[in-house]
Amino acid sequence: MFKIMRWNSDHVGLAGLLIAAIGVWGGWIFHQSVALTQNAFYLAEWSTYLLDVRYGGLRPAPEILRLGIALSALAGAIGLAAIPNWRIRWSIRLIFIPIGLNLLPPYPDVFSLWWSPSYGGRFIVACIFWLGLAACLWLDRRSAGARRWGMIACAAGAMISVVWAYSQLIQPFQAHYAATLIPGWGLAAFLAGNALAIGVHLKARFCASPHRIKKGPVA
Repeated sequence: MFKIMRWNSDHVGLAGLLIAAIGVWGGWIFHQSVALTQNAFYLAEWSTYLLDVRYGGLRPAPEILRLGIALSALAGAIGLAAIPNWRIRWSIRLIFIPIGLNLLPPYPDVFSLWWSPSYGGRFIVACIFWLGLAACLWLDRRSAGARRWGMIACAAGAMISVVWAYSQLIQPFQAHYAATLIPGWGLAAFLAGNALAIGVHLKARFCASPHRIKKGPVA
């Protein structure tokens, strides 16, 4: 009975993070203009053309937005440790590669590493993602409880980063287009998916009976 319940909680958490991953590619601003219906990556990139971002105090905001995307993807990658077969587990993790590639600076600036004046912060965010994905080799062999805390931390960090960056960036967007802009379905899916994963794993961590919690690494 416990095994079925544990797998159900893991599956619900993964479903939430999958919803969040889908939300990354959806429209993060709701508006009739197609130019404003952008996914998270385009939103971060397009925001760099706004004067408050390019020359003002909001220069870190696009990278913090990308950091939120990276942390959410890492939460999903960690959660896949619930799949016992390592071949299936890593095959599914391949779906996160497009996110990692979109986090990288464009060619040839990617070779400037973190020294690039324009793309250094973006390169650091991409490194966090790729190093975190590689760290799953180690996390796969940690206890289920440790992995749960890792997923909770990444998902919570993703939500905090995205909410802060979005709340800062939406203001210059509204000023630029002289219109009141509201969040699109992509942002709603991203936040709802991460919140669902956090809630499920917190409940599994604190509501499960201690002697029923499975410990030890997966294969």
